[in-house]
Amino acid sequence: MVNIKSRHLAHGTIQNRIDSSWYSYEMRTLNQNDLPDVLELYNIVINNLTNKNFLWRYTDEMVALFLTNKAVAAGVVVNKRLVGVRVLYFHDLDDKENPLVDLDFPYKITADSALSIVHPDFRGNSLQRKMGLNILKMAQEDGAFENFCSVVAPGNYASIKDKFSLDMVVVKLLPKFSGLWRYVFYRNMNQSWEIDKADIIFVASNDYSQQIKLLEQGYYGFRLAEDKGVIGLCFGKRKL
Repeated sequence: MVNIKSRHLAHGTIQNRIDSSWYSYEMRTLNQNDLPDVLELYNIVINNLTNKNFLWRYTDEMVALFLTNKAVAAGVVVNKRLVGVRVLYFHDLDDKENPLVDLDFPYKITADSALSIVHPDFRGNSLQRKMGLNILKMAQEDGAFENFCSVVAPGNYASIKDKFSLDMVVVKLLPKFSGLWRYVFYRNMNQSWEIDKADIIFVASNDYSQQIKLLEQGYYGFRLAEDKGVIGLCFGKRKL
């Protein structure tokens, strides 16, 4: 459980990509009073996706849980309107929904970047990353946790880039959420996971079999890249 009081996290200006105007924003923690606004934004984002499989639609009951002391939630507000949400959800040791139950190493209490959404009009302002850095710092101040993870669709490049910017690596690729393929990103908050750049392999995003093979051989996905017009991931082994 976490016990984080309502607080202001950041402020600044962001650009609306529809009217090209700049707007002041406030970033603050969210609570259960914000549930209607969170659900409204969630539905807007889902309905504007070109590929609905990129973002899992949690039940309203689960979203409500994201706004309790089981999680830390940050929101970006423009003119009293919620335009961004990011949730860090804490899985207990016996939680079967913990993404790390699919891995082969032991885990403790895990902070899961479970939801990150931005209103379509305000994409391109790095809001995912800004919210992520703030709630990660806040959660670490409140109580130490060793494991940090997230589950991301292979084709969701913006979210993949966001996870890499938080020093996470891909440790697994497997079917989740009713059979949809997902990367499991991971970061050990107490250890450095530097990649050995002497043995780097590029794999196209749609080549799941090669990615799975490399992950099983001890490689980690650590960077998005492009080779001859093909987008993919760079894989490397951890430097010992």
